[in-house]
Amino acid sequence: NRLDISDGIFMLNFLFGNGPPPYSPYGECDVDADNTLDCIRSYACEQ
Repeated sequence: NRLDISDGIFMLNFLFGNGPPPYSPYGECDVDADNTLDCIRSYACEQ
């Protein structure tokens, strides 16, 4: 078994290293079409 940390490194590069932004659906707020999420609202979408 191997640990894949590439997503974490990609995100840290975006946040602190002036790297490219994450791929979609990042940055897009919408309604959960298939109702699989437990959360009622996202504070990030209220900005």
